[in-house]
Amino acid sequence: NGNISDTEKFLNAIIDNGERMLVPTSFVQSTPNAIPGSIAIMLKNTSYNMAYTHANTAFEMSLLDALLGIREGDFENAMVGALDEITEENYQIRLSSQLWSEEEINPLQLFDKEREKALIGESSSFFILSDSKSKNTYARLLDVEIFQSEGEAQSISHIESFLSRNQLENDAIDLLISGMNSVRSYDNAQRKIIEKCFPRTAVAFYKHIVGEHPTSSAFAFWMAAQILSGKSIPEIVMGNGQRPPENIRRILIWQKDYLSGRDHGLILLEALK
Repeated sequence: NGNISDTEKFLNAIIDNGERMLVPTSFVQSTPNAIPGSIAIMLKNTSYNMAYTHANTAFEMSLLDALLGIREGDFENAMVGALDEITEENYQIRLSSQLWSEEEINPLQLFDKEREKALIGESSSFFILSDSKSKNTYARLLDVEIFQSEGEAQSISHIESFLSRNQLENDAIDLLISGMNSVRSYDNAQRKIIEKCFPRTAVAFYKHIVGEHPTSSAFAFWMAAQILSGKSIPEIVMGNGQRPPENIRRILIWQKDYLSGRDHGLILLEALK
């Protein structure tokens, strides 16, 4: 969604000024490409610059674009990021959709019980992808995929095809980072697929830390990179009382669109050898 607060400023100005004498600054800064545009101006960088607004797969689209560009030799380094924010007005508007929880929830206790509505959140994450390893490299990005699925069988088929394309068996995934959010219907559908595809794989969660929002998988990407760089896994991200696995080599991030339930994103990372 990008910079929601500037969108609100412009819309309120329309009302306050009777649709006359509007200052265009807030409107210009409200568009999703305002953030990458501002970064480019600050860095005096006139290279390829693209903003994706693909709802829950916007971050995956950005990763895929950078990955393809590097593999094709179009560029050597790419900065990829994601940003979503919530404001008081935006939060109140979203509550009317009956999809977001109004109760006060301790985020760290989010998975203590199943819920009917999600905990709304926000985050901002940025990364550097490169065609070569350096002393600051955390992990290797192997593959990214976006797919739509109408049900369990299609989802399993897409996941297994994705792994097969990377010449991996299901058991080769040492840690699955899941986008579950404690909403009963949303989580149960994912849990069934995980039990069939990854019955022996450890599962970690992240939405109790940053909440539910379209680009939350960017935070999961950061978390996976930190883990693969050698940092210890906090027990608080592990589900069902699982202990963090040792010697993690490959991590799969799987997130599913909370609003539509049809859009899925897969990100596969590997530790450096």
